[in-house]
Amino acid sequence: MYKRIRQTKPVLDLYAEQLVKEGVVTVEEVKSVKDKYTKICEDAFEQAKVETHVKYKDWLDSPWSGFFEGKDPLKMSPTGVPEETLIHIGNRFSSPPPNAAEFIIHKGLLRVLASRKDMVDSRVVDWAMAEAMAFGSLMREGIHVRLSGQDVERGTFSHRHHVLHHQEVDKATYRPLSHLYPDQAPYTVCNSSLSEYGVLGFELGYSMTNPNALVCWEAQFGDFNNTAQCIIDQFVSSGQAKWVRQSGLVMLLPHGMEGMGPEHSSARLERFLQMSSDDPDYFPPESDEFAIRQLHDINWIVANCSTPANYFHILRRQIVLPFRKPLVIMTPKSLLRHPECKSNFSEMVDGTEFQRVIPDKGPASENPSNVKRLIFCTGRVYYDLIKARREKGLEGDIAISTVEQITPFPYDLVRAECAKYSNAEICWAQEEHKNQGAWNYVLPRFNTSLNASRGVGLNDHASMMDSITNTNTTVIKRDDEMNASNKSVDTKRKQLERKEKSFWRSWFSFGTLSDEESDTEDEKNKLKKIDKKINANSNNNNRARGSQVTMSTRKSSACNYVNFNAPSAEEAKSAAKARTSSSSARPLRLFSRPVSASTASGNKRMHIKEENDLIDAAISINSQEPDSRIVKNQNTSKCYNVDC
Repeated sequence: MYKRIRQTKPVLDLYAEQLVKEGVVTVEEVKSVKDKYTKICEDAFEQAKVETHVKYKDWLDSPWSGFFEGKDPLKMSPTGVPEETLIHIGNRFSSPPPNAAEFIIHKGLLRVLASRKDMVDSRVVDWAMAEAMAFGSLMREGIHVRLSGQDVERGTFSHRHHVLHHQEVDKATYRPLSHLYPDQAPYTVCNSSLSEYGVLGFELGYSMTNPNALVCWEAQFGDFNNTAQCIIDQFVSSGQAKWVRQSGLVMLLPHGMEGMGPEHSSARLERFLQMSSDDPDYFPPESDEFAIRQLHDINWIVANCSTPANYFHILRRQIVLPFRKPLVIMTPKSLLRHPECKSNFSEMVDGTEFQRVIPDKGPASENPSNVKRLIFCTGRVYYDLIKARREKGLEGDIAISTVEQITPFPYDLVRAECAKYSNAEICWAQEEHKNQGAWNYVLPRFNTSLNASRGVGLNDHASMMDSITNTNTTVIKRDDEMNASNKSVDTKRKQLERKEKSFWRSWFSFGTLSDEESDTEDEKNKLKKIDKKINANSNNNNRARGSQVTMSTRKSSACNYVNFNAPSAEEAKSAAKARTSSSSARPLRLFSRPVSASTASGNKRMHIKEENDLIDAAISINSQEPDSRIVKNQNTSKCYNVDC
């Protein structure tokens, strides 16, 4: 076979001979084209030898012409809109077709349209109305909005109704959001088949083709994303780091432990948080650009909004950002019709924006020094907590704040809220089981927020070794770091080497970080022996990692970079002291369902009882609990809250 292949002329030669034979081109013209292409390749090869960095745009087959030009990567346009725009969109969205006399609408939908009109007149919105106003305001600005998924036209929970059907004429439909303005951008809403893998992959590709479109995919229930896990793992969460592709894709995942069974409850929030790229031990430098810098550096955004206004703002924020990041939203089910889950127009007009944390605004916030417990939560459970607090008359004793944007974590706002309630016990409450939900993600980040520094402890071995390993690999920097000098890189590498030595000393000697902290000669001798082990280990690692240095020409090397945000040895030392200081530590307490392998164990009665137990425990501030890590409910023998 190989012999036959070697004897066969290349396709280019055969094609050229045929064209010459037919008189289409001459031999000289063929040679000229070949020489021109060869010169292009040779010039590019020589240029590659002198290039000092990789330009992301060189790898993009869809360069988004003009999208990044003239934009400040740390400046974002406002997301609020004029009240007149909200009123106009609300009125059109709540109106029947212009030819209403001929277009027969279902009587149930007439009631829906009437309730929408009542909300507009009252200047309030529910979840569906806030979404429609976000879509409509973007289309008014020329942004194409696209929504696909299973039963999205009506909405899984019959809340959306973006397509009205004639009751007597087959396939006769009316889309209110397509008729808001004469010159608006198009609105595409279409039901998809039960093939999450294929549909999500298509929408991801659509979002990467056009940055000026809001592309949304909604799962019928949140956990249905599991059949698209390969798309999420390989392309959505790691798209920019691995493939150098930005995407503004929005994933809407209905989420809530509401007794609907294990297949219709959890969107597996914990999985998305586990794949987030922010460092749990690093408190970024505070500045006016804190929030947008976090968004710029994160691989994706995960949110669980508790108000329609915040949902409105986060959808609009996807477009006004000067870059693109995937957005994963845990959307509600029961909150779609919850009487308290409504927002005023005043929360969506000019001058308003997305709130990463919504602080308590009740009596507790007026006298924070007397507050006994500060509860952080996210999503639907907030409404259960405030109801229980109101019934027990504890509005002045318990403050409840919601973390709306879970990743990137709002370190600055969490720290400010904890400082405000300086005498309060800090708690985290979630409707999910203890081994699910946001708990394992938020716990180390709360510790970092309260200490306001990054520390390296015995439990940081994996992340420490990851940053140490990256010190000898090729440095592929972001565009804003391309002009950094080699001296600064060497300085950072030396800091990481000192950090490695500091870590191993603490690892082997149980907390000893430096020679200066050793009071005895024995400890100093012990440290010298450890240093020898470290040096030997470092040399072995360098030999083992030698082949990675040659990866500079490979596209996959984009994910091998030095962590320039890594702390120095001095920072690690001060953080370790802060963590061991009893005066600086404020424990974080958990209220949740018990550990479970399923998202909804037992029958619905047991499911409801578990939630009632955790709500009661969170709101009962006078109970005397034993000094054990896990407190058990004697009636069910299930743990429902944890002190950490």
